[in-house]
Amino acid sequence: MKNINMSKNKLEITIDLEDHTAGLFGSIKTDVFRGFGEGWFNLIDIEAFITDASKMISSLKSKANMVAGQNSRDGSEYLERFGLRCYPIGSTGVIGVHVTLTDYPYTDCRAEEVFKVSGEIKTNIEKFNTFLSELSELIKNKREKVILIGEN
Repeated sequence: MKNINMSKNKLEITIDLEDHTAGLFGSIKTDVFRGFGEGWFNLIDIEAFITDASKMISSLKSKANMVAGQNSRDGSEYLERFGLRCYPIGSTGVIGVHVTLTDYPYTDCRAEEVFKVSGEIKTNIEKFNTFLSELSELIKNKREKVILIGEN
């Protein structure tokens, strides 16, 4: 069994802005996993996520989620393409960010063609607060990318 050094976990997000929407492209790298995915959001939903996550930092009790998915043409299947689920881990000041990223080659592809990565990045309040600030700048087109690096 390989020993995983969690401090090497890295989430990188770039953006494709269009009017009042944004395509967020995420990639994650760890010692043993790597993957990417893209999800489209209304800018107001990203702003709401940033607000919710900021409140979570203050209270260390709530959660903040931002998830984009895709349905098949008939609406029957749901595939999460880009997901961030953020939560405090106890009252220690450690923030967990569960990341789900999916590469979906094209509409109606076979399920076997879908590549998906999902895992938790643990970070501290200061780094997470910086991540939120940089995400806010990203959606205002004031930066090219946002990076969140996990720690032990």
